[in-house]
Parts: sequence; C-alpha cells; structure tokens
Amino acid sequence: MPTRSTSHATAALLAAGGVGKRRDAPRSHEHIIEHYGKLVASEPGYLGETAKVLNRARSERIEADYGLVRGVTIDIAIKLVDEARKFVDACTTKWDLDKL
Repeated sequence: MPTRSTSHATAALLAAGGVGKRRDAPRSHEHIIEHYGKLVASEPGYLGETAKVLNRARSERIEADYGLVRGVTIDIAIKLVDEARKFVDACTTKWDLDKL
C-alpha cells in the first residue's frame, strides 16, 4: 500500500507528463522515488530536496516494517511527520494536486 508521500510523488510524475513510452507512473516505490528524484533534481529550494526526504522516509518505513529498529523516539516520529507534511505541501503546490 503506498504511503501518502509516495502517492503524491506518483501524482507529481503523472502531472508532469508521466514516464516511459506509456507516460504512466512506475509501480514500485523504488522506481517512483528514482523518477521523482529526476523530476525535482533541478528545482530550487525545498522542492529540490524532496526526493531525499522521500527516500529517507522509505528507508525508515522499511526498517520499521521489517523489525530492523526496535523503537522510534518521539523526536524522530515528530520529525518524520513534519517532513511528510512539508513534502505533501510542496508537491501539492508545484503540481496543483489539490485539484485532482
């Protein structure tokens, strides 16, 4: 099941014209992050950093899902939620995703 951030990255890819011959979105989180990174690589400010944020969030989710981390501190959880909100807001603003 995709996370909200990955869903916004997918929507951003589609709003920007999609990828590949079919101009659609990749199916795997890994490829969504890869193509999203290419999409925002030249963007200024925070938006240009969002691929790193998305990749970091995916890594944290994998660690938590597969028991590689015994627990998360409240500070880490708050930071991740704040980053996710900023990511979603940046994508929504750049590609008018609130109108989809």
